[in-house]
Amino acid sequence: MNTSTFTGLPEDIQIFQDNDLILDVSVVSEDGSVFNLSGFVGIFTLKLDPRHRDDQTFLQKETDKATEGSIVSDVGGTMQFLIDRTDTASLKPGLYYWDITIFNSTTSVKYTVLSGALRVLQPILHGVPAPTIILINPATGPAAGGTAITITGTGFHVGVSIRIGGTVATSIVRVSAIQLTCNSPAGLVGDADVVVSNPDSQLVTAIDGFTYT
Repeated sequence: MNTSTFTGLPEDIQIFQDNDLILDVSVVSEDGSVFNLSGFVGIFTLKLDPRHRDDQTFLQKETDKATEGSIVSDVGGTMQFLIDRTDTASLKPGLYYWDITIFNSTTSVKYTVLSGALRVLQPILHGVPAPTIILINPATGPAAGGTAITITGTGFHVGVSIRIGGTVATSIVRVSAIQLTCNSPAGLVGDADVVVSNPDSQLVTAIDGFTYT
């Protein structure tokens, strides 16, 4: 079992999709002393939107839910979160945003103490190569959807699927192992990831590969 451990939490984290993720968090007060976290609950939140909108939450781990395996310790100035591989395996490869909030239910004191980005990488599989994306044409279209798109790359298998901004594209055609066509689904204005997935679960993500206008 692969495990990624981060102490002091860098702002940007990179892990493979099938990794356990251990986060060691300590809070330092303005005077340089370690903040005593006794009585506080730590909440790790992972979201799609960098503005941490509540409707974009992918997972949350709280330190008071020991039955979920989400806390190892919260002694003194350190909290340790465990996000196991069953959680990370459910995340599609791509870029996410996280924050950690500490909350004291007795005093109602709440702080957002850390935030940053998390990039989830697809696991390395041996044997059949994963698909690749070389070109998406066109790379822009209206938010209403319906843009005819050609995706050029390699390793596209029969039964391939395409998602744009998390929504399945329509009229998907596998022209060949190196070319796909589809129509964009409706989406939100802005950049959207394009994900091409083969039936063997190998996939490739073009981060911000399509822009809705």
